[in-house]
Amino acid sequence: MDTPGYDPVSVTGQVAGGCTVVVFTTGRGSCFGFKPSPSIKIASNSELYRVQQPDMDVNAGRVLDGATLNEVGAEIFEEVLAVASGKRTKSELAGIGEEEFNPWQTGVILWRDEKAKDQRRVGQNRPRISASGTPHQVPLS
Repeated sequence: MDTPGYDPVSVTGQVAGGCTVVVFTTGRGSCFGFKPSPSIKIASNSELYRVQQPDMDVNAGRVLDGATLNEVGAEIFEEVLAVASGKRTKSELAGIGEEEFNPWQTGVILWRDEKAKDQRRVGQNRPRISASGTPHQVPLS
């Protein structure tokens, strides 16, 4: 399924295409559920799993901690089977996912810089985020 990378939009497309169980990997801890289809969340690192354990179903970071790929792969497979057989995911238990439906806009989407008097300089006033997290201006040349 070719869908955008933004979580709610991506899964909306997958579920609309017939997906009945979502297996969602995250390295940043996206709090994501999708009520039409159960969403199994897989943490890619153990620290994330530790911090968000109430919302993560599987800790794939165990591979980096010494577990084998076969062990973690079998755990994921068993979780998919259990959820497909009626087990509720942590998202479902927490009631997360009621507002996740988010269709993608098709076609070209342009950002218009209303402050730019000369539209050849569109984007000049668009704020950018630096590595420190503070906005700064990036002139287009």
